[in-house]
Formats: sequence, structure tokens, C-alpha cells
Amino acid sequence: MWSGIIAAGYGSGQILIYDAATGTVHVEVNGHARWICALDMASESGKLLSGAEDSFLRIWRIYRNSESNTIEVEHEHTECVTDIQICGAKFCDPEGNAFAVTGYDLSEIIRYVRV
Repeated sequence: MWSGIIAAGYGSGQILIYDAATGTVHVEVNGHARWICALDMASESGKLLSGAEDSFLRIWRIYRNSESNTIEVEHEHTECVTDIQICGAKFCDPEGNAFAVTGYDLSEIIRYVRV
């Protein structure tokens, strides 16, 4: 959760952004082509990390538009993780500058750092 906002990922590849207090859907994002199996939100920056069975990890920036007071989502980065069926991903820091991913039958994590 970040700033009263929560995210959920679905089998359709959609990400829905909700108001945590009311359950109201604010944004629907067609983020992936297959099941989303990992979501994490950076607690300080509001960045959202999504990982799916389509082999992609994506970072999204979630923010409140100060003029309209609406919640908006902007795509920031994509990584393709080949030969691994993603089963987990997590930010390594509260700002969302680094993240780790693992896959089924993988005995290690792969760490990415944004420079």
C-alpha cells in the first residue's frame, strides 16, 4: 500500500488500482499478456513492480494528479526475463531503485538495479 492506494493483478494481465479505504477502482491498466504472478509497491515512491507469465517485469509510477486529484499510472521500465517462468518479484529498497525476481525451479534470485 502507498498513500492509501493498493494494487491487484489478475489472470487477464490487468492491474487494477484501488482506493484502500473505499475499495473504489481508480485505474485499470492492461499491463501484461498473461497471468500476473507478482506485484510489489515501493513504500516511499509509489512505484509498482509487476511480473507475469509473459516473461516481463514492468515498473509503473503511480501518482496523484494535483490538478484533477485523480490517480494516474505511467509506465517507467520493462525487463524481459527469458527462460524463466516468473513466480516472485520484490523491490529491494523503499524508493524502488532495485528489485529482485525469481522463477519456478530456480534456486537463486536475479537482482536488477536502476542507475
